[in-house]
Amino acid sequence: MTPPDFKSLIPHRPPMVLVDEVPIWGAERICARRTVRESDPFVENGELSDPSLIECLAQAIAAGDAQHARDKGGRVIKGYLTGLTGLKFYSRARVGETIDLEADCQRRMDGMGLFHARARVQDRLLAEGVFKLYVLIDYSQRGAT
Repeated sequence: MTPPDFKSLIPHRPPMVLVDEVPIWGAERICARRTVRESDPFVENGELSDPSLIECLAQAIAAGDAQHARDKGGRVIKGYLTGLTGLKFYSRARVGETIDLEADCQRRMDGMGLFHARARVQDRLLAEGVFKLYVLIDYSQRGAT
């Protein structure tokens, strides 16, 4: 998915768009990337802060989920990060490094999604945990001409 596509599907606007691309999306798996820039919000001493990494992962899931909904004829009305479980931080990404953001869907029910998410730079794991999201999707226009 090209950046303009996913950026039109999420509510975030610069400088708070913390995902550069979303090459893989679907019901089961979402993968995205972000290259850390000196001008990014929450860069401290040349490193991306832990709270910002949480936001990167949440935005990756939101962008992939919104694209998946659009592929199925729906439109995301709103979405919320409703919980984090077992979140662990191991390392921080530095300015110039590209973060691979991955999320595997563990369960979906009535607008709720449970994703095991990871952030890494190459083989270096930065963080992992379970993200709970609520997404309201409108399918009323599906099949309409």
